[in-house]
Amino acid sequence: MAKNTELSTAAAELTKSEINPEFLKAINALKKKKVPTSAIQKRPGKGGKTFSYISHTWATETIQNALGNLWSYDAIKWDVFTDNIKGKDVQNVAALVKFTMHIPFESNGTMQLMDRSVTEVGSFVNEARMPTSNAIAAAISRGLCRCLMRMFGLGIEFYKSDDIQMTTVDAWSALWEFAQNQGFRDKDAVTKAFADAEITKDSLVDRFEDAYRIVAELVGSAKKTETMP
Repeated sequence: MAKNTELSTAAAELTKSEINPEFLKAINALKKKKVPTSAIQKRPGKGGKTFSYISHTWATETIQNALGNLWSYDAIKWDVFTDNIKGKDVQNVAALVKFTMHIPFESNGTMQLMDRSVTEVGSFVNEARMPTSNAIAAAISRGLCRCLMRMFGLGIEFYKSDDIQMTTVDAWSALWEFAQNQGFRDKDAVTKAFADAEITKDSLVDRFEDAYRIVAELVGSAKKTETMP
């Protein structure tokens, strides 16, 4: 059975009771594999690039609006380990997760459910040194977004490689946008921290990962960073 047929079947079952704008937007996003511009978030990443992603809260709300109770999401297992990145021990978490879509169909005059599942791995690098339980929750949350990409193709464009390098202006804009998205507004503090670390305008792109860690430390709160992909 084609994916769009499965979605349409589930959608038809939901529409028997009520149609609302949020339901239609969610169904269209899943069927068209199109993330609305308003739902796209950005963060700085390795190599001086900006990465686009969808938050797990938007993913949850979208799938809930589209399928109601006709889905489930389970964390199967997770592992916490330590990697040495550029001489620094950093905690990593990998979570094996499973997304299941419950598809209603009629058989011999009765409604039944057929399950269609995908499994994925959500990962989280705990550079902000948040509590391990929060890091595990973040990895599980990220797994949901990857499951929706596998199941529906939603957000698949975010996982395609992009070799275009950022300029100095792009790098600074990405870092400052990240800080603002976390509620941080002290630009002078960022500038001073870069100067203390001897990160100059000419070296910002080459030392982008160092700059990102500095901004993450300034942002400070684990609660503010736990939903990043």
